[in-house]
Amino acid sequence: MAKAKYSPCIKVCKHDDEGYCLGCGRTVEEVKGWRHLSEDEQLDGIEMLRERQFERAQKGLLNG
Repeated sequence: MAKAKYSPCIKVCKHDDEGYCLGCGRTVEEVKGWRHLSEDEQLDGIEMLRERQFERAQKGLLNG
């Protein structure tokens, strides 16, 4: 089994009502597929997750 070189996981692993992890911001499907991404795709994904978390924080959706 391949291991992700770059991971946004911070070991919180609890999901909100919309299905996003409160730690890294990924959905369950994104977590499952992460290890199959190339290094470049993982880095792009981390940037996308930063933007997602920022947008969700602005909307007050990161409180679980």
